[in-house]
Amino acid sequence: MNRKTEKNFGPTKGQLLGDSWFIKVREDYHAFYLQAPPSEIPGERRSRRKTIGHAISKDLTNWNELPVALGPSKDDD
Repeated sequence: MNRKTEKNFGPTKGQLLGDSWFIKVREDYHAFYLQAPPSEIPGERRSRRKTIGHAISKDLTNWNELPVALGPSKDDD
């Protein structure tokens, strides 16, 4: 279930990209990256809305973005 395919992978429009990690599993490269939507409220902490994104590539150029790999719980624990 790919949401988008993009060359030269970058954050989804409106997302801020933080740290990223790459691993290779068989023929696929997996990118995991810290992301958060921009704040519309000055001074608001985005930490509660940060997620770990996930994308896959076979050539490190063409990327398929997958659903969020890890995000905050809905219970705000």
